[in-house]
Amino acid sequence: MVLCGDVAQCVIYLPTASLSAVGTQSIEEAVAQCQHSKTTAPPEVLVVTFPLMTFRSAAQKKGLYQYMSQLPMKLPENVWTKGE
Repeated sequence: MVLCGDVAQCVIYLPTASLSAVGTQSIEEAVAQCQHSKTTAPPEVLVVTFPLMTFRSAAQKKGLYQYMSQLPMKLPENVWTKGE
């Protein structure tokens, strides 16, 4: 059995106040910088992480290149999930 797939995630940060991004390269660094600030109280931050993992059987992949050579593209019915 041959499998192919994708593993990814989406992270959303919802702070209660604006974050200063001066001197940072990412949102994670900006959050850490605010949490360790000695001049102001750190803002509360809600962090929502959405995981995504998709695996497919590579043995069932369809060669679609032959259908994409001209416009409009008409894909065969066996590519679609029944009822969609």
